[in-house]
Amino acid sequence: MQMVVGVLAALVTASLAAAQTPGTATVQVVDPSGGGIPHAIVVLKNETRALDATADVTGLATPSARAGTYELVASGDGFETCTQSIRLAAGRTRRVEIE
Repeated sequence: MQMVVGVLAALVTASLAAAQTPGTATVQVVDPSGGGIPHAIVVLKNETRALDATADVTGLATPSARAGTYELVASGDGFETCTQSIRLAAGRTRRVEIE
């Protein structure tokens, strides 16, 4: 009986840890010619939260958030704001190019 309880406790602990592990979006923000947009703002948002990140000089941003479906919004000075839907999985990295 103690062994069964120990196994169940281990499974519950592992399940909770996985549920709390964030997913990461590696977002490359590019202009129509394919060049990176330096310092673009990337926002991940859903019904309960919004998280923003600033791209580096190559247009790359790597925001992390809980697993789920998000609206990804990217904007940069002098460029139109672009939006697309993405799904993040716990412990996984999702690569996205947005123009």
